[in-house]
Order: sequence, then structure tokens, then C-alpha cells
Amino acid sequence: MNRTKAIIALTASLMSTVALSNSAYASQQKSYPGSTCDAPNGTQAAYLSKTDQGSVLNTSASNTILFLNCSIVRENVNSSQPAPSAYIRIKNTQNVKTTCWFEAFDSNGGYHDIKSDNFTGVGTKTIVLNLSKLTRGGDPYQIQCSLPPGSSILQYLIVERP
Repeated sequence: MNRTKAIIALTASLMSTVALSNSAYASQQKSYPGSTCDAPNGTQAAYLSKTDQGSVLNTSASNTILFLNCSIVRENVNSSQPAPSAYIRIKNTQNVKTTCWFEAFDSNGGYHDIKSDNFTGVGTKTIVLNLSKLTRGGDPYQIQCSLPPGSSILQYLIVERP
């Protein structure tokens, strides 16, 4: 009987060790509603509509393209981190071009790494931006998007790997 209990205890211990060691390699993901994106000034902010669904929409009746900043809270602040990824969900209601940039800054405020991509057309698309350089824990990230009239940022996701 004691031998059976010992085997059960050992098995449980090994299973918890495996579960904990695997979680150390899991990525950290943080999802944000598009409504957390803001215009850099009051003039552009006048054309922004933040919806009840959590998106942000350019309501300009003219051809005013808004340049939005989307904030990111760093989860990993220790030592050097593998390059993060950003997934930005865009919706265009007209045949227009929406461009987004994912930027990592160094401790002096200069660009450490930057990637961009765009979506031209009508519909919904996820823009995927993968930074390629190792980042230092605590150095800031930022997403910027040029948002044409009738276009929305629905949400964005940041993936950091420990």
C-alpha cells in the first residue's frame, strides 16, 4: 500500500513539474480594443469615433487620414526578450489603404526596430507585424496606424515571448 502511495505521489510530482516547466516557455499575449488608440492632437481626435464594440473609426467626410497611436503595456520587463509580434485587426469600408507600424524603442528613445504593412481594399484583415531584433525588458513598444475615412481598428494583440 505504501509503495502505491509513493508511486502516485511521485507521478503527481512529475506531472506538476512538467506542467510548470512548459508554462515557462509559453508566450504572453495581451489583447486591446481598438478604442484604446488615440489621435496625437485635438484636430484629428475630432474625427474619431470610439464605438460600443470597442473599435475606433475615422468618421471624416473628407479625405482626412488620421494617424493614430495605440498604447501597449509591456508584460516582460526583465533582461532581453525575443522579438515581439503585433496583430492588428483592420476594417476598411471603402477601397482605401490602411498602414500600420510596430515600433520598438531603445533606452534613449531612438528606434530599435520597426516593421510596417498595409491593407488595401474593402473588408476586414489582420495585419501581422513581427519585430526581428531582441528587445530589452522595459523598453517601450508602440503601434501607429494611418486610418483613412470609413476605416476602423477593431482590436490589436501583442505577443511577447519570455
